[in-house]
Amino acid sequence: MSVKNEGPAPAPLSNARGASQLSSRQIGTASRTDVQRALADWTKRQTSEKALLQALWMYQGLDVLEPKLLDRLLNAEDAHVRAAATRVVGYWHARLNDPLNLLAQKIEDPNPRVRLEAIRALAEIPTARSAELALGALDKPMDSFLDYGIWLSINDLADTWIASVKEAKWQAAGREKQLEFALKAIEPAKASIVLGTVLEAHPIARDGSGPWIELIGTAGDAKSLQRLFDQTVSGGFDEDASVRGLKALNIAAQRGVRPIEPVENIGQLFNTDAPSLMQNRRAEEEGLRLIGSWKLEKFIPQLSVFAMSTNGSSGRRQAAFDALREIGGKAAISALEPLTTKDIAPPVRRQAVLTLAALDSEKATRPAVEILTSITNEPSARDFWRNLLSIKGAGPAMARALPRTGLPPAMAKAGLRAAREGGRNEPDLVWALTRGADLEGESQTLSTAELTELATRVVKEGDAARGETIFRRKELGCVTCHAIGGIGGKVGPDLTSIGASAQVDYLIESVLYPNRKIKEGYHSVIVETKDGSDLSGVLVSENSDELILRDATGKDTTIAKNNIQNRATGNSLMPGGLVDTLNPADRLDLYRFLSELGKPGEFDASKPNVARGWKLFVQTLDVTQFGDEKVLKTDLADAKWIMAHSLVDGRLLKNDLAASLEGLTWRDPQAVFAAVRFQVARSGQVNFRVSGVKEASAWVDGKACSINSDFQTELDAGTHTLYVKLNVKNLPDSIRVESPEAAFLPN
Repeated sequence: MSVKNEGPAPAPLSNARGASQLSSRQIGTASRTDVQRALADWTKRQTSEKALLQALWMYQGLDVLEPKLLDRLLNAEDAHVRAAATRVVGYWHARLNDPLNLLAQKIEDPNPRVRLEAIRALAEIPTARSAELALGALDKPMDSFLDYGIWLSINDLADTWIASVKEAKWQAAGREKQLEFALKAIEPAKASIVLGTVLEAHPIARDGSGPWIELIGTAGDAKSLQRLFDQTVSGGFDEDASVRGLKALNIAAQRGVRPIEPVENIGQLFNTDAPSLMQNRRAEEEGLRLIGSWKLEKFIPQLSVFAMSTNGSSGRRQAAFDALREIGGKAAISALEPLTTKDIAPPVRRQAVLTLAALDSEKATRPAVEILTSITNEPSARDFWRNLLSIKGAGPAMARALPRTGLPPAMAKAGLRAAREGGRNEPDLVWALTRGADLEGESQTLSTAELTELATRVVKEGDAARGETIFRRKELGCVTCHAIGGIGGKVGPDLTSIGASAQVDYLIESVLYPNRKIKEGYHSVIVETKDGSDLSGVLVSENSDELILRDATGKDTTIAKNNIQNRATGNSLMPGGLVDTLNPADRLDLYRFLSELGKPGEFDASKPNVARGWKLFVQTLDVTQFGDEKVLKTDLADAKWIMAHSLVDGRLLKNDLAASLEGLTWRDPQAVFAAVRFQVARSGQVNFRVSGVKEASAWVDGKACSINSDFQTELDAGTHTLYVKLNVKNLPDSIRVESPEAAFLPN
């Protein structure tokens, strides 16, 4: 390694570490020359890589270049030492003869920490070669730290990299993955420049191969979008690529960018006299959404036809309604009003009312009340209420429109829950529903003495086992929001150890009055958007461009920050009065169950050695003909596998197994396959104990094994899957699996 004489020396590091054998007194009182001489003598006697690294840091602090020592440590056996030496290259690069060559070698290092240090050191050297090397790290195994490191470095090197693209020094051919990453990382305005340059030399293939279509959607300018639009509407893509093209145009519209030329040519896609792309369901839906994104009023008549039709898919109908909502204005309202009358099919009418409410809440109230009063099923009413109250201004409008008496109790209870959940504040609507259905108000406030007395009754009279069945009731939604032992929702706090950490009176108060004591991080966030939505949920994540909210049903919604009108902190997502529908005995049982969670015994879910999160696959007669192998090779992420949760003690009940058969009896189901994933830390024998099943067929990672009460198998360290086949005609009362060597995953 040689050294350049020119160039200013970097400033000494404030945190540089000296060799431990050189006392602070020596360094503080000796001359610089004496310190360097002593350090050199000490360094010659060292053989340990860590000691030599201390010396390198000391030289760095003294601002004395030692290229031979640096070179030795860059090739150290210890990866931590190599990583530390790589960082020093970034500080000394101006005086090293070929620092990029050194960093190029470290980009190829097998250790990810060394590669990360090389990636960040490259950001100190603003050259085209630096950008090329940093992006080249994407071709090696990646993790989240490396991903973020490359993101930082390519942003630091963006101007240099863009110049090299313009000058054709950096070629995209064969580097599509690197190009895609860089364009998503750098600022959109800069990404548009690069993409325009690259596309001039790369026509988009008919099959849409490569990342070009999606990149145009996320980073393309008006010129690039025009090219994509023209190729899409002219039949220049096959069907799948056309769908991607329409989706990319929709994504660009959300950025506020659209093609240059008049976009009414999208009407060609609806031409019934010629082969139409709209025969493809996904293309049809994306095309309808695009009309809304571009606010093309001239297509409102066609949108109305699609919205009213019951022959097409529900997705197409929803896309048409979404487009009408996006276009808005008097013309869209006039088109929607006829679709809200009683003679319209119920699914169409409900969607029409919700869309009309987003554009004119007052005009939507009368048909909305008619719909709600006709619904006798409380879950259906609750779904409609939730959709309705997600629209800005709908709550006060409905409060004014509801009749003073005669409201169906099921509808009113559903409305009360929807009005209270998600941290909403709808006092007028709550009063109107309570009055109209002659319901009691929210649970009366209990005094401290009354809470204490109730807590005593919970311990004496409550049954935790019965309480668990109440907790699992779908209408309460407890499992949707809360997890126990990793199983359940992620909306509210984890309840795995709540009974061991909280007093009974605290638990009762938290259930009855959820807004009194809200755990940190679980206040709701209420967002009003510029396009008329009123959304609430807990904050999942947030960056400079968007935030993600998780609502009371567990659904995540991404909201662009440039679409936010107002943002506020609300109350708990858990609605007040949730247990008002339970009888007193059921409440005692529920409180007792919560109070036992985390305590030693059958309600302790803190250990992962028991299977609790299962996937079920019903092997019907048509599947049976292909053998068990067909099921075993079906990915657990496939929709044919459905989730099933065991009790806290690990028993998967017969009722849960039987529930997987609903709607499939006509296909003559033969067996239910139950699958659970687990991890093993060390290779070797893994022991399983199976309860509830005397004999059954079983496989681990597709390899058959004999199963009774206990069985063993040899496994490598890593993640594995256990499958158990259960005869439909002889389903067990329950099945439970545990292993002292395995950690079962929640699936």
